[in-house]
Amino acid sequence: MNLTERAWQAFADLAASVMKIIPRRWRYPLAYRLCRWIVWIVGPLLMKRPHRHEWSTPLDETLRSALRTMARRGIEFDPLYRTDVPADLAEVVHASGALLAGVHMPLNALVLSYLHSIGCPPIAVHGTSDGDRTLWGTAEEIDVLIASRAILLQLREKLREGRAIAMVLDRAGHEEGTVPIDTPAGETYVVSRLFDFAKRLRVPIYWLAVRTDADGVPLVQIKRIEPELEAFAAEFRSHTEALRRRRPLSITPTGSRP
Repeated sequence: MNLTERAWQAFADLAASVMKIIPRRWRYPLAYRLCRWIVWIVGPLLMKRPHRHEWSTPLDETLRSALRTMARRGIEFDPLYRTDVPADLAEVVHASGALLAGVHMPLNALVLSYLHSIGCPPIAVHGTSDGDRTLWGTAEEIDVLIASRAILLQLREKLREGRAIAMVLDRAGHEEGTVPIDTPAGETYVVSRLFDFAKRLRVPIYWLAVRTDADGVPLVQIKRIEPELEAFAAEFRSHTEALRRRRPLSITPTGSRP
């Protein structure tokens, strides 16, 4: 963590401490408004991080940092966002389980919050044991599976229980089981075996994405796709292209609220 990130994290920790004395219903709106006020200072600095992905925006990075800090400090809040999801998602999950696959985006944790809110306790697949273990805004632990050679067997078992399993498939470089795909942000690698797995088990698979919309409000998108790598890649390309077309967000003291 460089000096800039340390300074921002110190500020975020201080702001999170202040949040504890504020009523829960005001915490997220206040954090959101604060992020929109300071995004032009903090956002460009966060965007320079070496491990940041191209499919992000300064506001997404700033909001993620604030909400993640609150979550890690045990501060409960009620996230606000828009949704673009199938009306029958909960019904499908309860009947057969479902796989939700996306790429690394700063606000992905809001997908887990949404699934929980519709009565589908989510399972998150993490690459390591270092990931967040609580739902943003709550004290509830997330069910987590750590990626391993046995992960498909574990997925099969959880799908039989009618669970929604969320994961990211992009990788920074070539790894075993990945294939390269072209996107408007350049070539990246995607884990491909999940699609054959979904096809073989006839399990529904969805594209997931979370990003701030054109007016700065987080949008949770869940879209059913065919169990094919190219179907996933098409959504990935569409997402990155939309982000690259976006004009800079206009921030004003009375900016829109989610």
